[in-house]
Amino acid sequence: DGGRIRQMLFNLMSNALKFTDHGSVTLSVLPDYAEDGTERLLLSVVDTGIGIEADQHQHIFESFKQVDGGLSRKFGGTGLGLAICQRLATAMGGTIKVISELGKGSTFTISLPLERVGSEETATTTTSATSPGLETASLLIVDRNAGNLGMLGMMLAGEAREVAVAPSFAEALDVLEQQGVTHLIFDAACAVVDGETSEEALSRMIEAAASRNALVSILVAPDGEVSIAEAMTAGAAQVIVKPIDGADLIEALQSLYGPSPETFVAPSLIARAA
Repeated sequence: DGGRIRQMLFNLMSNALKFTDHGSVTLSVLPDYAEDGTERLLLSVVDTGIGIEADQHQHIFESFKQVDGGLSRKFGGTGLGLAICQRLATAMGGTIKVISELGKGSTFTISLPLERVGSEETATTTTSATSPGLETASLLIVDRNAGNLGMLGMMLAGEAREVAVAPSFAEALDVLEQQGVTHLIFDAACAVVDGETSEEALSRMIEAAASRNALVSILVAPDGEVSIAEAMTAGAAQVIVKPIDGADLIEALQSLYGPSPETFVAPSLIARAA
């Protein structure tokens, strides 16, 4: 499951970069064999960061858990990343382990079953990959939050033909005019513009994208400045309710290129209702 593997590596790499002030962060992907002879895939993220005390190793994979309460204040984060990694690895028949020493860095290793694709299956996969999809798109991502903008840009860089980013509606309009954008993804909060209602700003951005035959996906928060109802009536091809994990976001965006597009995506609301 490429989307889930990508999300696990994204979480581990994000943590490694966050907690490493100097030195290096290394990602390695290698085949291995289990004791019973079955082939495994090992994905390791090694950093020279702050490290983790030995008595905390068993706790860091718990939801909302960080090794030190002060870390959440200093570095930010919810403490969910490692819990998600463990859940996804287990769901795919794998494991995740940590080797770490305080002050000397950490090594997180995911081990997954590896099944090599045969020639017949390879041919089928290659054929289907030629149909137009997200990988052919030229994306423009708009978000006024620099952290979110960087995260989305990094997450989608490997999914599309090219990715551009803009921190405001004004800059996004400039990019739309100058570049061949085929898919616009923007946070509804950017529609809060001085001198315009959010409805007017949304309509203006969607019309600019439509004039260039670009798809539009809007990201909206349930309690945000722009309501879900406003986003749904703005005329976009797709409305995505935050929060949403990376794999689900990629799957939702990809659906717009298939026969059954997901026009309203809200896994967080479904989980809340349950």
